[in-house]
Amino acid sequence: MKKWMAVLAVLLICSMMITMVYGIDSSPSVGTSESVSDTTPACTISPNQIISETAVLMEADSGQVLYDKQMNERMYPASLTKIMTAILALENGEMDNVLTVDQEILDDVYSYGLSTSHIALTVGERISLQDALYAALLESANDATALIAKFIGGTLDHFVEMMNQKAAEIGATHTHFVNVHGLHSDNHYTTAYDLALMMRYALSLPEFEKIISTAQYTMAPTNNQESERYFWNQNKMIQPSYYYNEDTVGGKLGWTEEATNTMAALGERNGRRLICVLLKSTAASAKYKDCELLFNYGFENFQRVEIDVSDDIPKGVDIQDENGDLCGDVTISSPPKIHYLIHNHLTANDIKIDINVPEHYTLGQPMSASFTVGLKDWVDCMPNEPLTTELTTKSNVNTKVMSVTKEPKTKGPNVFLLVGIGILVFLGIAVAALFVIRAVIRRGVRQRYAISRRNVHFDRQIRRRL
Repeated sequence: MKKWMAVLAVLLICSMMITMVYGIDSSPSVGTSESVSDTTPACTISPNQIISETAVLMEADSGQVLYDKQMNERMYPASLTKIMTAILALENGEMDNVLTVDQEILDDVYSYGLSTSHIALTVGERISLQDALYAALLESANDATALIAKFIGGTLDHFVEMMNQKAAEIGATHTHFVNVHGLHSDNHYTTAYDLALMMRYALSLPEFEKIISTAQYTMAPTNNQESERYFWNQNKMIQPSYYYNEDTVGGKLGWTEEATNTMAALGERNGRRLICVLLKSTAASAKYKDCELLFNYGFENFQRVEIDVSDDIPKGVDIQDENGDLCGDVTISSPPKIHYLIHNHLTANDIKIDINVPEHYTLGQPMSASFTVGLKDWVDCMPNEPLTTELTTKSNVNTKVMSVTKEPKTKGPNVFLLVGIGILVFLGIAVAALFVIRAVIRRGVRQRYAISRRNVHFDRQIRRRL
């Protein structure tokens, strides 16, 4: 019995020691905070909750991404293509411009099939650019879209070139257009993120938001059509319907058999504006459910943090040439105060700011400046997509220095070489002087010796005569 008691005592002591060791290891150290993953769920919205194959939620004002589901995956946009068509129309045309329909436009549209979306335009019909834009964005009319493209671009092919160029300018680098309306082509693709960038850019054009937020539009009779045409916004989130959502301002829908349902929408609540893009929603109702879920997530789960880096950005930075010599400076504009959205489970201490300004600029190289705001560490509750703000810079190059540096540089005299040559010349002159002095002295001695001998000779002759 005593033997078993001893064994139990030993086991009890070992158990207590193990508990103490693991207790010490698991307790937080003083001055450290709990990690985000210990206090938050993986994410308020999991990818499985979003039915659409790819999705992105972006703040309209800053471009910050708040939710991402394969947002850079290549997809077919369908009629969301018309967002870019509208951008180019609003930037290059006037709303009262008159557009005339020709056969080429109709041939292009109906080459994709007679069931294509249209407003029954006819050859020779004249309508305003305003009417064409409302038809393209509300009814997704492909004939009106092609009419816009030919009027703005001269030809449909040239307008497509303009579309791709504009996409690259605004950062939509994973996009390639081959037509103006989005009817299917295997080589006509984009991404959810690129479409969000296009949507954000389009919203900077006041007429665009006005059009996509219009529930119903009436087009006046034309020279070929005696009756009015009525256009209805196809987005049920702004129409009296089961899917109506008070936060939704407007948007654009699309559909093709290959792309299935696509959607880009703008939502606003308490001054915060969000862009939601959904691609490949297999069910027509899925896009509305996904959009409402993402809007609620963005409006309810993020807080705004003001960012001010004015004290961290230098007002000026030196410019050096290739030899490291000072040749001017760069003036950097005062950085604007911006805001950054963080998940409610995070604090301002989780934000990281990087100042992208070099110690000096090099002449002939880009002289840009910016600062980037992001998160210090990866977290589950929001994407860590850094937000970069470009600053205005002005280079002030010293033109006199420029002219000097552009001339071929000739090597100046070597000081040590000059000193050496001087010493050699001096020594040469000194040696020559010594030889001259020696020769003069020797000559004088000989002359005095000769005179002395002549005097002796004369003395002897005189003595003889006497």
